[in-house]
Amino acid sequence: MEEEILQLIYIRIRKFRHEKGYTQQNIADLLKISQNAYCKIENGHTRLLVSTLISLAGIFEVRLCNFFNDAK
Repeated sequence: MEEEILQLIYIRIRKFRHEKGYTQQNIADLLKISQNAYCKIENGHTRLLVSTLISLAGIFEVRLCNFFNDAK
């Protein structure tokens, strides 16, 4: 169950990035991390910190709950 939720979050992160027209490098720069580190987050190859998820919500201008469901 936890893996399914995490996969949903990673899919939503990629979706929101595409909707905003950002590249992985753009987001990495905003998070002050390397593009490689961001790529690992987006592809689920590293655990996502809550603080990073909160930052991504701000960057994508979505509510935190939008990573977990389809609410707008």
